[in-house]
Amino acid sequence: MKQQLSLPAITKSPSISIVIEWDNPVFSDLSRAHTMLARLGAQLSALPRPVTPPPELVLVCNPETAEPGWVENEARQHLGTAVNMVTLEVIAGKGLRYYEMKNIGARHTSGDVIIFIDSDVIPEDAWLESLVSAICRENVAVVGGETYVETHTFFQRAFALLWPFPHRTDEITFTSTNRFFANNVAFRKEVFLKHPFPDLPCYRMQSYILGQILLAEGYKIYLYTAARTEHPAINGFKHFIVRALCVGHDRLFYARYQSGSLSGNKKRTFVNLCHKVIEKLEHIWMRKDKAGTILEIALAYTIAIAYYGIAILGMLITYINAEWFQRHFINITHEPS
Repeated sequence: MKQQLSLPAITKSPSISIVIEWDNPVFSDLSRAHTMLARLGAQLSALPRPVTPPPELVLVCNPETAEPGWVENEARQHLGTAVNMVTLEVIAGKGLRYYEMKNIGARHTSGDVIIFIDSDVIPEDAWLESLVSAICRENVAVVGGETYVETHTFFQRAFALLWPFPHRTDEITFTSTNRFFANNVAFRKEVFLKHPFPDLPCYRMQSYILGQILLAEGYKIYLYTAARTEHPAINGFKHFIVRALCVGHDRLFYARYQSGSLSGNKKRTFVNLCHKVIEKLEHIWMRKDKAGTILEIALAYTIAIAYYGIAILGMLITYINAEWFQRHFINITHEPS
């Protein structure tokens, strides 16, 4: 690992560019995107005046699944009065997927700071102000916020016990970490343009791999829990199956990526995935105080066993025919993400 790189603090009011992928609303509850835009609009309107230059909002869509004019109309309708104080641009690209949307959106920005938020996460109050203040600190190149899973229903509370996102905390901390979530993160623009999300044939490993690249280059990654967003739970049975299969694919892909071998180490990856199941079951037990009832704990265990059982199947399919798996589950634009 290289010596930590130094970056000066941003002392003037930074120019802000916010990039939003319009991939998730195609397959999830559109009302979440409406709420996200309304919350974002309220926070933009609350920025200290004058805001110079105006904040930049870049939405990126695939015209095969979301017509650009409709996306722009949705944004203008739900941003509220903030639509009059931002520069709004909609970028369309045929066949674009999640991380490709983020990379292309970033290349169309002009701000000092690039903030990524997903179209289906809902920011809490002070989310924007918290990320902006954090990324302006000295030697901060990338800072992620705290993303947690919604827990409004019985299933959501059970699901939240096993999902990678932590439970929501009340404590506000600013700490170094080894990863970030692409749905809630801010970058210095010059850093991200030098190190965009890698173009890899995997489902959701790109942000983790980018984090490892940044750490190896001498950058530090920070987590600021004041910048909180609520993430939806799995959206239906089909999404559950696809996501689990892709977890298995990504485990084997990452093993191959690390080793530089196309064959990978099937046995080691299988063992690691089994260890992950055991860790997740232990993790559920450690989080049991977050559950409302013993039934939620039991359901979480059931979901975890089913989820990682399907993930093992996805890993085996990938080992047998990775090209087939990627063609049907990864390199597509019509599956939920």
